[in-house]
Amino acid sequence: MRQIYLLLVGIIICFNLYAAGESGGLIFEIATGARPASMAGVFIAKADDVNTIFYNPAGLANIGSYEIGFTYDKNVAGLRNAMITFAAPIEGVGSLGLGVIHSALEGDINNAIEESAIKIYDLAGIIGYSYAFTKELLAGIGIKFLNSKIGDYSSSAFGFDIGLLYYLNKSISLGFTCQNIGTKLKYDTEEISLPLKAGAGINYEVLKIKEHIAAISSDFKYNFTESEINAGIGLEYLFDNMFSVRAGYSIEQKSLNGLTAGAGVKSVINDTVIKFDYAFLSKIWQDGGFDPDHIITVTVEF
Repeated sequence: MRQIYLLLVGIIICFNLYAAGESGGLIFEIATGARPASMAGVFIAKADDVNTIFYNPAGLANIGSYEIGFTYDKNVAGLRNAMITFAAPIEGVGSLGLGVIHSALEGDINNAIEESAIKIYDLAGIIGYSYAFTKELLAGIGIKFLNSKIGDYSSSAFGFDIGLLYYLNKSISLGFTCQNIGTKLKYDTEEISLPLKAGAGINYEVLKIKEHIAAISSDFKYNFTESEINAGIGLEYLFDNMFSVRAGYSIEQKSLNGLTAGAGVKSVINDTVIKFDYAFLSKIWQDGGFDPDHIITVTVEF
């Protein structure tokens, strides 16, 4: 009953924080980490590596060693993203996490009116904490900071995420998140809300035989600020705990579809684990346009 009560409290908090209008802080909408990105960003209930700080902070408690990740994202329309993530379990205290994202347009946008260049970039950081109340129930929180600059205008905002993970058994886990609860960005006299979102997910390990592990996950997210529904499904197959292939499909209201795919490889040198992950994302827009996105992540466990 205690576990169910905490889940309900989290849901009630999030759904009572409804905000209407268009959102800013789009840096919080980009795919972070090649592994979850290759599964269509479906990671709320999977949440088992350092990338979880951006998807569900409760998953930090799943990490049993120090992890640091470096991600480069050659995104659509000249957008370039760089990310650093870090997680550290502390016995008897819980797990801590840190994430930093820098997002900027490659080159400058020409301002025809003033005949000058406009620089556009976002810099965001998140500090996360997670605690395992039981083996079945994990809870976490992330505190965010965002600095956004558009030409001569800049603005900052604060926010936080909450997350829960509940393991029904060794094969099935459920996840819940509420993200970007916070202040507004203010450019001159205009105020823009962060993209307030609630999400729920399920992860099911359909195969776990010797060196073969396969899992299927699904997420459902609702953006209150934009009044949009996003959903996705992700697949991951792991062989001998060394090689993995992944695929996903996302459904978004702003695009017709989003197919994703990727792969990963792991190497162990002494007591240090090095992982290399790649993700390919495609977007087919309603006007018929097509945009590819490539993400590379290197993660070190020690």
